[in-house]
Amino acid sequence: MEIPENRATRFLTKPVVLITVGAVLLALIVWDIFLAVDDIGGNTWSELLRDAGKLTPVVPWLGGLVVGHLFHPGKNADPLIDAPGNALVLLGLTLLFVIIGFFMTVPTWVPVPLGAVAGAFLWPVATGYKDLGAILSEAAD
Repeated sequence: MEIPENRATRFLTKPVVLITVGAVLLALIVWDIFLAVDDIGGNTWSELLRDAGKLTPVVPWLGGLVVGHLFHPGKNADPLIDAPGNALVLLGLTLLFVIIGFFMTVPTWVPVPLGAVAGAFLWPVATGYKDLGAILSEAAD
């Protein structure tokens, strides 16, 4: 389904996305605190995620990949490899981390920066659009 672009959709899209992401992050933090104060030790989502990262390097790799995707240094960055090649390379690298995890223990801090670099160069989010302030001022006119 394609939503036609108009003033209302341009005005609402970014605030709705920001509010949704903020609400999800806030819910995760509150949930984590709620679980941290109960009588069961080691059951918070952050502790479980960290433990999963010790079992397989894929978990920290994916975390680093998302960080690189969202927080790369370029404003109008294009992936080094055009789609779908970039997705295939990222899938291949993820599979490589799965295979490595079967044969050896990888310190959890190693895949994070590697994933961040891969996310920044192979999957950068497009940021060459108007910022939220410009959209809100246009909508107010």
